[in-house]
Amino acid sequence: DQHGRPFVLAKDMYRSFHGRGKPVVCDSDDDYVNPPVWNQGGNNSVKIGSNKVMMEGFREADLLTVSTPHLAEIYSEYQKNVRVLRNRLHWPSWESFVPNYQMDRPFTVGWVGSFAYRRGDLDVLRGVIGPWMERNPDARFLAAGSMEPDVHDYLGIPDHQRLNMPLIDFDPDTNVYTSLYDADVFVIPLDQVPFNEGKSHLKGLESN
Repeated sequence: DQHGRPFVLAKDMYRSFHGRGKPVVCDSDDDYVNPPVWNQGGNNSVKIGSNKVMMEGFREADLLTVSTPHLAEIYSEYQKNVRVLRNRLHWPSWESFVPNYQMDRPFTVGWVGSFAYRRGDLDVLRGVIGPWMERNPDARFLAAGSMEPDVHDYLGIPDHQRLNMPLIDFDPDTNVYTSLYDADVFVIPLDQVPFNEGKSHLKGLESN
């Protein structure tokens, strides 16, 4: 595909499993049928590339699980046996978590994502968060996971209020994700497109 990954013909692989008496279960937590044009993956429709291979695999599977009813509706065209499995929190990961409030530091607003995949979502904040930051010069804005300077430029964040932090691998046995993304509030803008209708609350749960 466009990332240099070899195609695995899912339908042939699944048929091989079936030939050995093995059932196949697939899972999807994104709407790959309606990728928005502003998403870097938006040019990969269900008729070409890796998305086409994925859909062919869904047709051959015995069961497809998804995280939201919207996704169940979208994928019912490709697999009749679809079940919704809601995302849940892994509570043992949070039992010992104590928020690290540091009242001696500036108030911080955080956003997690990548400009290449979330430009349309950032449009929701554009023209809003920049002026707010200007009116609150002691606050700061943390762009976490996206090292492109475009995020701050795109949102009009004043230079002296900008913070960057690279993406961190999430370890379910620790809370490095939340403790290092040190912000008082995370904003989770979502453009009103079908792709985002398929989103669960997991993104918000991860941030909060």
